[in-house]
Amino acid sequence: MRKTIIGAVLLIAGVLQTIGIILCGVIYLPHQSDWLSTYPSKLWFLIMAGKSKFSSGADGLGLGILFVFGIIMLLIGFCILISEYIKEKKLK
Repeated sequence: MRKTIIGAVLLIAGVLQTIGIILCGVIYLPHQSDWLSTYPSKLWFLIMAGKSKFSSGADGLGLGILFVFGIIMLLIGFCILISEYIKEKKLK
């Protein structure tokens, strides 16, 4: 039961963090004028890219590490919940 709660908390925290970062990027998206073409879209550029060293003015939000951390938390929580579900099925 304890691992199930830990898995659920990690899953929910990862989802909230990831969704929050995506919403942050979507809200800031209309204010972005430039973006580097190495990223597939403006949204991924805003999330992943940091401050630009160049004078082009293309600055991202620099939330890439936090976004990846949220995805990792989400996956770990999901794996814990699945493993607990499988253990419970084997016991019955």
